[in-house]
Amino acid sequence: MTEVPAPTPSRCPYCGKNVASLFNPASVRPPRKGDVTVCVACGGICILDKDMHVCKATREQLMNLCEEARRELFLTSKVIQAAKNERRAQRN
Repeated sequence: MTEVPAPTPSRCPYCGKNVASLFNPASVRPPRKGDVTVCVACGGICILDKDMHVCKATREQLMNLCEEARRELFLTSKVIQAAKNERRAQRN
């Protein structure tokens, strides 16, 4: 898995956490406009806009992805959300 610095300082549009780096398990190329990512803090599915800021992915953008990519994104998001909920429950 390759970790690269976030191209532009940004915050997750769902939880507000700083996006300091991006992981791309399939490639070593730098991130580019239109790449999709999942926030590791909250599981929000995001896309890099034309200015390389992390934004909420629209339904249309997600539907333009192949079915396998959508499945992997949603699964990753659910796993992160479940882990977050489990940590929250353990604190209470």
